[in-house]
Amino acid sequence: MHFVLTTFALLFSFFGLSWALPLDAMPHDLSKRDNSTKFVVAHFMVGNSYPYTLNDWLSDIQLAHESGIDGFALNVGSDSWQPQQVASA
Repeated sequence: MHFVLTTFALLFSFFGLSWALPLDAMPHDLSKRDNSTKFVVAHFMVGNSYPYTLNDWLSDIQLAHESGIDGFALNVGSDSWQPQQVASA
């Protein structure tokens, strides 16, 4: 039973990710916000950033800013390399 549930979870994750739109497919003609205090924050899982370089962080953050994202909530795991990636971000 555990094997079946694990296999289902992996397949669901794989196909769920394949349906996501890449950021460059999203419209960039967003309206300018008024001067309200509402912010748009993106959730980012640092565990997916193992191969990231400083240029990857800069590129992703610039693209997010251009898309109207004001900040990030970083989900940090227990891997020993993750604090360094947070420092790079």
